[in-house]
Amino acid sequence: MSDNEKVLETSKINTEKIVLITGSGSVKNSWKPIYRAIGMQFDEPELSNIFFSSIVHELRVLSFLSGPDQEDKYLKITWEKLKNTRFEFYSSLKKRIAIEIKKSIKINEIELQDNFEFLIDKYCDSIPLLYTTNWDDIIQSFAFTKYGKNHFVNFIHGSINRFHVFMPGISHNDAFHSLLLPSETSFEHYFPESTKTHLFSYSLSPICNFEKLIFYGISLSPLDSELNYMISSLLNRNSLILIIVIDPNYKSIFNRLLIIMSVSNNSKELKGIGIDPNTLKEEKFILKGKPIV
Repeated sequence: MSDNEKVLETSKINTEKIVLITGSGSVKNSWKPIYRAIGMQFDEPELSNIFFSSIVHELRVLSFLSGPDQEDKYLKITWEKLKNTRFEFYSSLKKRIAIEIKKSIKINEIELQDNFEFLIDKYCDSIPLLYTTNWDDIIQSFAFTKYGKNHFVNFIHGSINRFHVFMPGISHNDAFHSLLLPSETSFEHYFPESTKTHLFSYSLSPICNFEKLIFYGISLSPLDSELNYMISSLLNRNSLILIIVIDPNYKSIFNRLLIIMSVSNNSKELKGIGIDPNTLKEEKFILKGKPIV
């Protein structure tokens, strides 16, 4: 069975009782290789998202506009040169990100947070269906070791190592093309038509009958509208009973979840547990409309 077939097998309608979604906060030093790739160091990851979202917006503009009048040959050549230069930068940036992440993995600069496995064992009473917004394969390695070689992770934002079902025919070494940058969605105008629906349907692979939704180290950034839309569909499932947020800022994450629920007119009452992974402090909530303070 090929990697793509295994991913599809993992993504089929399932009866897992737990869905686990991990983000950069589940991995130590997860942003260090990214900072090296973009050549800038920030005090907080959100600042780098300004860099990424600016690039994505520029590509949207360049791909959408037709450019100067065809009769003005000089301006047309200049416009095409600008487009080619920016798209080459975009491609080389993603390639640098993949290279730096692989270097970090090799020297153990990035690895799972200290209490990751302990907390997963504590709050997952069955094998979870795994999703991650991370580009690295740290969580995938954990899943293979913990649950077996057939337990594949669903990479919502692409992967540095294994090409996904939405872009068939690309070599393993070119997996960096699958990376979605912050604020980028699967329907970008500059993506090939054949990949858009595949990418979106892959990230929304059917999940049913789960009772527990766990977020580990995921910020639910306002820039990631597609992820928030995906999560909105999960929050509307009738089978969902409990949401667990593992993050030092779990109250902020719960409030973002409440906003996502309000946008989709979701008025159901849910139980919530917030855990600080550093202190192991646990706090319980009832989620229904009012912000958590």
